[in-house]
Amino acid sequence: DGTITRRFGGTGLGLPIVRRLVEQMKGTISMHSAPGVGTVLAVTLPLHDAPDAAPPVQPASPPPISRLEGSGPLHALVAEDNLTNQVILRAMLGRLGVQASFVNDGDQAVAAAGQGGFDLLLLDISMPRKDGITALAEIRTGAAASPVPPAIAVTANAMAHHLEDYRAAGFAAVVAKPIRLDDLARAIAQVLAPT
Repeated sequence: DGTITRRFGGTGLGLPIVRRLVEQMKGTISMHSAPGVGTVLAVTLPLHDAPDAAPPVQPASPPPISRLEGSGPLHALVAEDNLTNQVILRAMLGRLGVQASFVNDGDQAVAAAGQGGFDLLLLDISMPRKDGITALAEIRTGAAASPVPPAIAVTANAMAHHLEDYRAAGFAAVVAKPIRLDDLARAIAQVLAPT
């Protein structure tokens, strides 16, 4: 894998974590790899049929979010380098009535934010070339006297000490990955609440 994910992503903990979970569930994991071809991982788990149960009740979608009652929809700038996460965020923000413009990295986020017109920033913390913390700092520097929209950190690194770092860097809220619609709605409502 010579892609950007190989150069910038991950800590290499995924497979050891999977192995440990599989072993705790009394299963097996095997791997077959061929250079230049790829790798196949097989997980086998001794699972039993679940008893019949009532279908889960789907929670109601949060209501659309707007700046003020009667005003138009919010417009968010979303910086996210993972295409799957972009699809998820686009769908969730759409359900919340938020229009979104997507960029793929921190450099693009700084450039787009400089053009203005956004009510909200959602910045992935771990991006190639420029992370979310650096991008927010540059957006704030470039804004000079203009107000900077509230920023939400979107990240898989959401332990207590990380949260403190993000708030110190100027993020008004944090949404942990994997992203849940309720968490996203709550964070947006929190950062837009009148002070």
